Amino acid sequence: MTKYAALLRGINVGGNRKVPMAELRELAESLGLEDVSTYIASGNLLFSSSKTESALTDQLHEALESRFGFAVDVVVVSHAHLQKALAGCPFDGDPKQVIVTFLSAPYDAATRAALQQIAADGERVDFGPSGAKWLYVDFAGGLARSKLATKLASVAKDGYATTRNIRTVEKLVELLG
Repeated sequence: MTKYAALLRGINVGGNRKVPMAELRELAESLGLEDVSTYIASGNLLFSSSKTESALTDQLHEALESRFGFAVDVVVVSHAHLQKALAGCPFDGDPKQVIVTFLSAPYDAATRAALQQIAADGERVDFGPSGAKWLYVDFAGGLARSKLATKLASVAKDGYATTRNIRTVEKLVELLG
């Protein structure tokens, strides 16, 4: 069994696209996932399974849309990949401003170039190791006015992307450990 985190994008924000965590846990258990728990209401589902990340992503995507009536982008990440992403973070800025964007597929060179051009003064972007399915951003000037922050969701051309601050990543690694 592999330990995973399913990272749901864009739920429970401003009272829209509500996915109660108790219902999310029930849904996951009904799919045969084991050791199911959630962390904060922003959509962090923790579980164990013998299935692949890809199969789990597809299964959760379909089940969430069926249960809640709207599509939810889901990126499933193994505990090992979360650990690698956390260990490789090159930034030591404000933990609320340093984020990891997780992708369902690795980014390409065009995406890398586009994001580097969008980054404003003070913002730093790092793409981690070759083939990684995550990237890092330090929003030193804050997220509220950042053009880069609004573009991160479009990073995954043929899949999904979702972002967590470094504190949340630390907590997910801890909870899965």
